[in-house]
Amino acid sequence: MKINYTKSEVERLKSEIYFTKDELKILEYWLLDYSIVQMAEELKLSTSTISRRKKTIREKINKAP
Repeated sequence: MKINYTKSEVERLKSEIYFTKDELKILEYWLLDYSIVQMAEELKLSTSTISRRKKTIREKINKAP
């Protein structure tokens, strides 16, 4: 699932939502259309960890006002 946000929307989300360092990196890669495998390779994490973190990011964004 691709996420489409403007740069200002992303900056607003980053300022309003607490993201861990890994979540921020995953969010950046996600916005650049990296695959889960590419993210896992870049961050030296498993694909299942990336999937879990993406789910957490989605949940945090959905809770944001």
